[in-house]
Amino acid sequence: MDSLTHLTAGVITPFVFKRYPRSWALVIFGVICAQLPDIDAIAGQSAYTMFFVHRGYTHSLPFVLAAALLLGFAANLYFRRKPAFPLSGPLPGPLSGEGGKHWGFASLFACALFTLLFGHLYLDCMTTFGTRIFLPFSNYRVALPAMFIVDPLFTIPLVIAAVFIIKGLGKPEKRRQQTMIARIAVGWLLLYPLCMLGVAFYGEDRANKALAGQTDGLGQPLKAHVLTELFSPFVWKIVEERGDSYCLARYDLFSPASNLPGDKIGGEKIWPKPEPKLWHALRRVEPLFEGHAAFGAYTIESREDQADGGQIVTYAEMRYFTVQESLFRQFDRDDGLFMMQARLDAQNRLVASRYLARGKDAQSAPWQVYPAPIDLHLE
Repeated sequence: MDSLTHLTAGVITPFVFKRYPRSWALVIFGVICAQLPDIDAIAGQSAYTMFFVHRGYTHSLPFVLAAALLLGFAANLYFRRKPAFPLSGPLPGPLSGEGGKHWGFASLFACALFTLLFGHLYLDCMTTFGTRIFLPFSNYRVALPAMFIVDPLFTIPLVIAAVFIIKGLGKPEKRRQQTMIARIAVGWLLLYPLCMLGVAFYGEDRANKALAGQTDGLGQPLKAHVLTELFSPFVWKIVEERGDSYCLARYDLFSPASNLPGDKIGGEKIWPKPEPKLWHALRRVEPLFEGHAAFGAYTIESREDQADGGQIVTYAEMRYFTVQESLFRQFDRDDGLFMMQARLDAQNRLVASRYLARGKDAQSAPWQVYPAPIDLHLE
């Protein structure tokens, strides 16, 4: 999810516990916990970072457990030495919660663990980008089609709740309302993604019923996968799988005239899946292609012939295509994301490769040219 959503979740989640002190100390501690897994962003935006680092180890369950322990220990040590938090104003010091209850390591650990799990990991798992929560034991990416990376319908209520909680700091009479608002907001945080997942499954079931009995040219049954779009749950995209290719369709939740499979956006535009022999060869010789394969779910291939008899082969991911092209074009976001390109010579040898964070980067991104052409053994 976007940083604003994580930040507001960090403000809200610690306040669900009635006995915690209502101070700026708690707000700052919650925000640090909720944002901590995205520390991997300091590694940059390179291809290696995108495929192997981001939403990797810092988004795993073992990291969350270790981080909660360390944050709880460090915060407890700090607060014991500084019983009056500088930003707490007229509020009691961070060591004194409601009723004088001590805010010790156990409370800090529980707060950190709850916020890390539900203020960050849970939300990231509910996006199609997904996150690898089982590292280092498994590289499996949990990616559920519940929410778009930016979802105003989800985030705005959380922002309102966070503002209410912050405005109540320093006002003892607001403690009960803070707890109630925080619990309602956390309920929204937990239930909204699950409801959207149910909507996605409903749309996918409807799309597959529309495809029932249809086959591609090879006799393979057609299959639909419903993914999020901006303004989901009202607008969704359908990736229709046709054996060795994909195409896109649009699904509008409340419109009986939705473009279910069979009425394609922009006509019958079809994107082929990667040619297996070349795709496996590239993954074998260049780790970034293997990273792209592990990162991808609906990978497509396109080829551009070159004057020297070679080709530029582009691999893209259908999750980052849109059925709202005119809208995304206004924000210069309609050209695809996270692509890999291979440049082959006339003998089908790999001479260069590159990563494109966005499609328009093809105008400026440098090629990684290999010292000598790499034989891919495609014969």
